[in-house]
Amino acid sequence: MHKKRGFAFVGALIAVLLLALIVTTLVSLTRMESVKTVRDKKKTASFHLAEAGLDRGYWKLKETNQMWIAVSSGTTFEGYDFDVEHRDDKMGGVYKISLASGPASGQVTITAKGKADGDKEVRTIRAVYTKGNALGALTVSGGIQYKPNLEVHWGPVITYTSISHSPSQYYPRKYSAGQIVGRDTVNDANNGALPSEDWANYDYAAFQDLGTPPTVKLDEYREKARQSCVPPLKRATGNSAATHYILLGCDSGYYTEDVKIAPPGGGGSPYLLTCSTCVIFVEGNIAQMPNDTWLNIEALLTTGNMDFNARSTNYVATIPGNAQDQYLKNPEGINYWASKGWNNNDPYTITGCGMHGFLYVAGNIGNAGGGSTMCGAIFVLGSVTTNTMTVYYDQAVAANVVMDDSAITRVSWDEIATQW
Repeated sequence: MHKKRGFAFVGALIAVLLLALIVTTLVSLTRMESVKTVRDKKKTASFHLAEAGLDRGYWKLKETNQMWIAVSSGTTFEGYDFDVEHRDDKMGGVYKISLASGPASGQVTITAKGKADGDKEVRTIRAVYTKGNALGALTVSGGIQYKPNLEVHWGPVITYTSISHSPSQYYPRKYSAGQIVGRDTVNDANNGALPSEDWANYDYAAFQDLGTPPTVKLDEYREKARQSCVPPLKRATGNSAATHYILLGCDSGYYTEDVKIAPPGGGGSPYLLTCSTCVIFVEGNIAQMPNDTWLNIEALLTTGNMDFNARSTNYVATIPGNAQDQYLKNPEGINYWASKGWNNNDPYTITGCGMHGFLYVAGNIGNAGGGSTMCGAIFVLGSVTTNTMTVYYDQAVAANVVMDDSAITRVSWDEIATQW
């Protein structure tokens, strides 16, 4: 009997010990599961905070066309350079945002980091966006004959077709939807600086998906030209004044036939116009813009071809804030920038400048007489065949161009590992 009781006691004790072990294990597993659940919740919250940052960056880009152009050109803004922690009390955490240009011309990368309260883990999302309205120093829908004496400074060259002739200079950055003779004529694994951002070894990115070309709101410029008081222009042939829209009290800048950028008459005096809000719109060709011309206007537009030879005035320009990025090719671009003594945001006197403003040519642009200089931004729908021409980019001019508000489209999205 005593043996039976002893066995029963030992069995009960073992059962109690097993039960205690099971309970302890269950408590431990419950704790671990609870910790894991909390960790997963915080991890999910951090991800949603990063998404909130991405969304905030997107809506910042949509504020204005000027905002898109500024960011895609390399300008940074307070609160959008990983410099501010934006708080979201509803999700319980903070996020930081970066808006940066690239990787391709006319693209913007939004990077957003999220971190939940009480958690060290950071979730980061990176997305690339594009918009069909990027303007460089020289933007061309047709091809570019990059002749030896075509020089472009401070802003990129963009062509939605290809570049024929080998560019003589290793600056600025050149973006092409097709080939670039002398740089890359085969669409393979190596098409220049992108996507690796290797601008030290390449001054170009060939065979790139640049999206659709910009669309300028021509009707708005037509109306601006009709409302601009502009001295009359000469007909393309003869010495009489070209046909234009008559504005009450003055002659307008809207012309309905081919013109020369010159005053009517046979005296040969130069055409000089400084009016930052004036627009000249020519429904036809600009047969000649002589070398003694000076235009400092908002925009000059032609629905035909243009012969551009102007190079008459010393103009004090402002070097864009990210101009040095166009001269990173080592050693050619770096050495050239250093030789000029240029600094971002500094004033610089352009000698022999013929125009400051936005130039739009629906046909082809050339300069049969050779030699011309302008400061601003050029958009050509046809081809560029200039012999000797220098273009200096004015970011403010490009930002003020009136274009269709094309949709901002996301082209890539991925989660990356970063530190806070």
